Amino acid sequence: MSLLWNREQLEKATGGKLKTDVAVTGIAINSLELKKGDLFIALQGGRKDAHLFIEKALEAGASCIMADNQKFLKENNLLSHEKILLVKDCIQALTKMASFARENFTGHVLAVTGSVGKTTTKDMLFKALSPYGKTFVSKKSLNNHLGVPLSLIAIPKDATFAVLEVGMNHEGEILPLAKMIQPKIGIITAINKAHAGNMGGEIEIAKEKATLFRTLPASGTALHADFPEIINNIIAQEIPKNVKIFTVGKNLKNNLRIEKATLTSEESSCLLEYQNQSFSLQLSAPGEHLLEDAAIAIASVLALNLEPSKALKAIQQFKPGYGRGEKHLLKKNITLIDETHNASPASVRAALKTLFLQKSSRRIVILGDMLELGDFSQEEHASLLPLLVAEKIVLFCCGTAMKAIFEKLPPELQGGYAPTSEALIQPIQKYLQDGDYLLAKGSHSMRVDKVVQALKNNFSQNQTATEKTQS
Repeated sequence: MSLLWNREQLEKATGGKLKTDVAVTGIAINSLELKKGDLFIALQGGRKDAHLFIEKALEAGASCIMADNQKFLKENNLLSHEKILLVKDCIQALTKMASFARENFTGHVLAVTGSVGKTTTKDMLFKALSPYGKTFVSKKSLNNHLGVPLSLIAIPKDATFAVLEVGMNHEGEILPLAKMIQPKIGIITAINKAHAGNMGGEIEIAKEKATLFRTLPASGTALHADFPEIINNIIAQEIPKNVKIFTVGKNLKNNLRIEKATLTSEESSCLLEYQNQSFSLQLSAPGEHLLEDAAIAIASVLALNLEPSKALKAIQQFKPGYGRGEKHLLKKNITLIDETHNASPASVRAALKTLFLQKSSRRIVILGDMLELGDFSQEEHASLLPLLVAEKIVLFCCGTAMKAIFEKLPPELQGGYAPTSEALIQPIQKYLQDGDYLLAKGSHSMRVDKVVQALKNNFSQNQTATEKTQS
């Protein structure tokens, strides 16, 4: 593990004081995930005050503890502990550390946002950029006011590339994060009605996402997928003068064009056309949406003026991660695709299109409500109905919005409905037969992942039969 922070840097960045030299090699805010050498940040305001777990963190080998609850420390005889970095406010100190880390990082920084595809594109960028130098990517979906600074302070000093994810639920959230990150390349993967209930529609979402580009330097690149003209114009208004614009899509006007896509049940491929050059893009996973995300990753390589052959070879081995299309082979030759991390209209349609590629005699989808759609909810849920009918997909679902779809399906496509995901488990297990192909997806709080876990537990083969995500 490389050194992230020492005593002098921590004190300079936070204004706090330590009583001993330290060598921080990782960052943790959860004592259960802490590794030896980590800085444990005792944040307050969550389910529990993290100060309660300071002693556990020390026992687990924490390099030091950043804390701000002086009363707690005094009452528990920790105030004078040599590994306590006492600060006025942990969140403020975290933000200061993030600024310090960014100012001192000399590598290339890329920031990724979008209604869908952020995390997948980020993970593809890790594959694509790693052959050219040490690459850091933010963990999981650390993309908010806490996740972004936590990612920044974890960037190794010797990294060549750092890729950070930027998320939002409401207006005004992107720009502060972009200012903190100061990317050289800003990326927008998609604009659609995810979080439309909070934002009011795609136009408002586009305006918010595009603020990522305001912070780009004159030598930077604003990279985005090709959108309808009205969206492209909104985005263009936020791009500073002299910043390079790089678009990706199927139309001739794009800098990188996606052509001749071939989609099978197991793989995806296409040609990428760029400045009179043609590159073959191949993925060991199905789905047109994955090709689009991969094309953005390759476009980023080109925007960095790197020759793309190494990236094209590396990205071929990409496998979808946990909750984002991870594939599980179960007993009775049953295949389960886990898409339960979250759900928006665009991501559900993309997942269904991938399900349609499968040649199984019975294709089944387990869906939970798509949340945060506001006034668009009924319309967007109803838009799934003709897709299910046309492809003869059997539906198991939970949630009030999905119930309306279920009731309109032909009886032979009505697998089962329940108010909650837990209540779906037993009827789904009874329904399954040899060779079935299942897709599970829903907004995170619908907890469709509980169905996935139950099926994995009850129909699991040996460990080697489950396709594991690659980090």
